[in-house]
Amino acid sequence: MTGALLMNRDIYQFLKNKIDIHPIIPKNEEYLNIRNIGTILYYFSAVDQAEDCDFIWGTSIATLGFFNQNKVIQHFHGVDSIGRQVVLDNYKSQSESENKVTQKWQKILLNNNDSNLEEVKRDIAISGEIEKICCQKAIVIIAVSPLVKKQLIGDFGVSSEKIKVILNGISDYWFENHDSKFVDDAKVIFVTRVSNSFYNLLEKGQDRAYEILSQLDNQKKIYSHLSTSNPREINEYKKVVENNTGAQIIIGKNREQLAREYRAGDIYLGTSRTEACQLTLIEAMACRMCPVTYSVGIVSDYIKNGINGFVVKSIKEAVHVIEKLSKDKKLRETIGNNAYFTAKENFTYDRMLDEYSEFISNVIKG
Repeated sequence: MTGALLMNRDIYQFLKNKIDIHPIIPKNEEYLNIRNIGTILYYFSAVDQAEDCDFIWGTSIATLGFFNQNKVIQHFHGVDSIGRQVVLDNYKSQSESENKVTQKWQKILLNNNDSNLEEVKRDIAISGEIEKICCQKAIVIIAVSPLVKKQLIGDFGVSSEKIKVILNGISDYWFENHDSKFVDDAKVIFVTRVSNSFYNLLEKGQDRAYEILSQLDNQKKIYSHLSTSNPREINEYKKVVENNTGAQIIIGKNREQLAREYRAGDIYLGTSRTEACQLTLIEAMACRMCPVTYSVGIVSDYIKNGINGFVVKSIKEAVHVIEKLSKDKKLRETIGNNAYFTAKENFTYDRMLDEYSEFISNVIKG
């Protein structure tokens, strides 16, 4: 389950105990097979379910079909078109050495396939226009991070007053049962989503991460969600990555399993080229892991370099920082504890739900 789906589920469960909330559930899933406009058609097919609703609360472009008859609350867990363009711009502006790394892992993992980038470029143009319309027509917009708010203002021209930032929150169990975790052997964990897609490789920074892991002598784990259930594809991917990185791949099943891995881990490696609110980073911080991450999503607002994590700009720098942390248990403990308190102060479940409760009360009052 993606972070956005997880948050949507939890917000719904919370709000249904506070207000009369009605889930809109389209029946014709065949629409979802249509590129670009499939999501719009899918929800538009259920527009009659919203006739008696005062407000529609939806994410991304799913709300487009409801503006004629409802007041819409637009929720952005990330702005898809902007985030994708950031990935492509980053890839296009890479240094020669960075390109060599990308090409190396593109060849190892995908046999040099990059065919889906042209589709991504077309999707950006279409979804960007639709997202702009949704922003213009919504009565209010929720952004899950200061970065998303900044993107909406800068790229779509949305007024600051129309946007409410509500940070994601995580359950209490992430903050529990890891008080004596710091040991001599430093374990590095990288969390990703795997598919046979060059764009996905770029977006999640798998080329960066696997290159970094391949240069480390630490105990290394890759916690992976897979977009395929084909046992042959899973086994082939595991074999290739493990042979080339020396890391152990764990096929993710649920958030509780990830929490167990985090509690036994020491260093969180973040290499994505785009993020909105990085739930995996927040969860790692709550488990007193030391973040070593590129500056995406919430990093620039909540990670203070050398205090509660390390912000890196290159593979070489990431390797150096991880090696430094690996040799210094006291430093890992200091950084990990500071990361924990940052998460506890800003990203708790109760804080998030209190903000949503206040928000929805204000919207209803008008």
